[in-house]
Amino acid sequence: MQAMPLTPEVRAQIEAVYHLALKIDPTRRPSFLDEACGANSSLRQEVESLLSAHEIKTAHSQSAPSEVATEILGQKPATLIGQSISHYKILSLLGRGGMGEVYLAHDTKLGRNVALKLLPKSLHADEDRLKRFAREARSASALNHPNVCVIYEIGEAEEGRRFIAMEHIEGMTLRQRLRQGPIPLSDAVGIAQQVAAALVAAHKAGVVHRDIKPENIMLRPDGYVKVLDFGLAKLTEKYELPSDSEAATFPVFDTQSEHLIGTVYYLSPEQAKRQPVDERTDIWSLGVVIYEMLIGKMPFSGETPSHAIVAILETEPESLTKSLHGVPATLEKIVCKALKKDRKERYRNVADVASDLEALRQELSTGSFETAKPPRPKTDSRLALAVGAALLLVISLGVIYLLTRHHEPEIVPASINSVAVLPFDNPSKNSDIEYLSDGMTEALINSLSQLPNLKVTGRSSAFHYKGIKPDTQQAGKELGVQAIVTGRIVEHDGNLSITVDLEDARDNHHIWGDQYNRKISDLLVIQDELSHKITEKLRLKMTGAEEQRFAKLPTQNVDAYQLYLKGRWYWNKFTKEGRDQAINSYEQAIKLDPNYALAYAGLADMYVVDGTFPLRESSLKAKQAAETALALDSSLGEAHATLGFIKTHYETDWTAAEAEFKKAIELNPNYATAHHFYADMLMARGNFDKALQELEKARELDPLSPIINVDFGLVYFYQRDYDRSIAYLKQIAERFPDFFPAREHLAWAYTQKKMYREAIAEYQKANTLSQGSNTMVNATMAYTYAASGKKDEARKILKDLESRSTRQHIPPLRFAVVNIALGEKDQGFLWLSRARTEFDLFLVYIRISPFFDSLRNDPKFQDFIQRIGLASA
Repeated sequence: MQAMPLTPEVRAQIEAVYHLALKIDPTRRPSFLDEACGANSSLRQEVESLLSAHEIKTAHSQSAPSEVATEILGQKPATLIGQSISHYKILSLLGRGGMGEVYLAHDTKLGRNVALKLLPKSLHADEDRLKRFAREARSASALNHPNVCVIYEIGEAEEGRRFIAMEHIEGMTLRQRLRQGPIPLSDAVGIAQQVAAALVAAHKAGVVHRDIKPENIMLRPDGYVKVLDFGLAKLTEKYELPSDSEAATFPVFDTQSEHLIGTVYYLSPEQAKRQPVDERTDIWSLGVVIYEMLIGKMPFSGETPSHAIVAILETEPESLTKSLHGVPATLEKIVCKALKKDRKERYRNVADVASDLEALRQELSTGSFETAKPPRPKTDSRLALAVGAALLLVISLGVIYLLTRHHEPEIVPASINSVAVLPFDNPSKNSDIEYLSDGMTEALINSLSQLPNLKVTGRSSAFHYKGIKPDTQQAGKELGVQAIVTGRIVEHDGNLSITVDLEDARDNHHIWGDQYNRKISDLLVIQDELSHKITEKLRLKMTGAEEQRFAKLPTQNVDAYQLYLKGRWYWNKFTKEGRDQAINSYEQAIKLDPNYALAYAGLADMYVVDGTFPLRESSLKAKQAAETALALDSSLGEAHATLGFIKTHYETDWTAAEAEFKKAIELNPNYATAHHFYADMLMARGNFDKALQELEKARELDPLSPIINVDFGLVYFYQRDYDRSIAYLKQIAERFPDFFPAREHLAWAYTQKKMYREAIAEYQKANTLSQGSNTMVNATMAYTYAASGKKDEARKILKDLESRSTRQHIPPLRFAVVNIALGEKDQGFLWLSRARTEFDLFLVYIRISPFFDSLRNDPKFQDFIQRIGLASA
């Protein structure tokens, strides 16, 4: 939307509507502006900018309305349109506020449109405002999440103008959508979920937004929600700035002017009292936004900002049930808990809000939910006191009775909807049953993952704790779960002693524990009992169909089950020997039980990414095993995910692949690998936003998985956002120092930035970590040498790869990359054709990969990607 040309007539019109709007109660302003502005959306935008600035400047100062109008309207420089700031050409003015103007601009370097935020020249002498501008940039640029507006660059133009270049988002603000009236419940829940997801990511990074409101929430046409303007963010103590450390504790009020930083009607009580803020401040503001979306008005208002603050501090909002019929009890609980004036009574973190919103979404999708009851009318206080005393006496007597009857009453946990099963301990260090302790853990993870209303941490993150005894609360915090399952297994002469404990990670209290002494032949029965006991103690409700699926045993043959567990154990060694032993274990299990679907699914996983011989052969074996698994049991989400991977990388059948991934996620929403594989396919197709969204879901389920975390940087790389890729992968390489792909992909990004020295250093680190065995690292290092002019070094690596190919299978795409870098296009095309013949795993990325940019306009290359089915990606 372009801003209005600020002629004297237009300015007079804006000021007239602005002054009239100030005289009207904020709850009635939208309807007034509907009438006063009509279809003139630009006029309305200008007036709302003034009203927002007025709220900030007058809440705790004596700025007159006319002074606010003069200051804001006087900032509009009509001369910037058509000019350039750095390498950004200004196209139009999108809007303005107290912290500057936002323009639509074109990035002449990367050929994309951006939103360019400029600090007004009049404020360049104001050090406090400049510091706040810098804080905005630092806090926002630290976030990587599909629901957060992306920051591309922070800079200063030649003439000294400070700017932030950020993602330009098509669509409308939530405020614009609210002008059309209240939002349907399911839509409002979807918006709230995405805002909560953005805040979860921000809070993990130590960033508190502090100004959540409809104006800062963008609704894209494709359904995505983006949270804008982390410029008011408070960096909490756990987030350390590289410099200017005082920014970590800057207050909710400007210390010089005592102006509120934030919009009055969405302020939390602690903000209104000038108290320190934390994540729960954002929870309050999100509660206000949810209320407004549903009812069409704010829960707290007043004739002036001061009246609104009094309402925030002293009054309770009307119940949703007063304006809406059939309000789900879960929704009423979410809003009421988010709007508790005492922050200790609110949700402790946004992740808990997100969990309740997801539970609400599922209730709405099934149509099965309890309806909230309207609040009871107030009764005479003396009568209430007498009734309360009598009731208290009855309850006390009842409690005394129960305590004398039961020595240890079971502690009933509050609602728990997320759990992690940590690796079971093998205290005897008996290597012969190590597969059993790991296998029991993984079996419980897979079993619990089938429950749609329970978030279960993935294997990769859970096994991060193998061999250590973490603090329950710390582990819960790191994994983002509310409960932790631990256990240990001891075997003696064919007898098993299994001890299991379930603890609440929120307060460390022990929910349940038990010991099972059984024969190893009862292994399947024990696993089934454990799964059911844990769901019972978590007080999870299942439908009949879910209960039936949950109770189904994968096989009746205990020996086959043990072989399957051994197969999983060998596979997770990630060695060639482990892979061979895993295949042998799965095949033996299938011989014992030819209908063992999970064993076929395990076999498919072994073959799908097997690089020890040409992938054409292994891909056919993988597909056959996955299809057999699904023919035996169509409810196996794991097999659907593997089949989706095959459809992506070996058949380039995008439609079929997407269908498989969606089916896998539907059957097993906790299977992080399904979300990861789906993100991989979306990335290959160039659908980067959706790829990041699926990766975020995978990371939420498996937060400590190195490959899932690294792949965010890979998406940024393929987006050509090399600066962001480098910044992100540097952090990940430090977080997972032994995981060579982080170093490898970091080297790729450095290469495209022509930072060749840094790239070679990272390749060398990746080579050391992979013990020189990864041929993709070698090939892309040769590419970098060639790109930097050191073609002799590149040819040395090529010669080494050719020599190694006589002793081992090396995927053809490696040779294509090196030959193209050396300018040998004909050889490059020959290797590309061979890559297609041999089903090279990486061929699916060539349409988006910068390594093939030199061929991008070659008709021969365009014909090639057309023939192999990538042109329609």
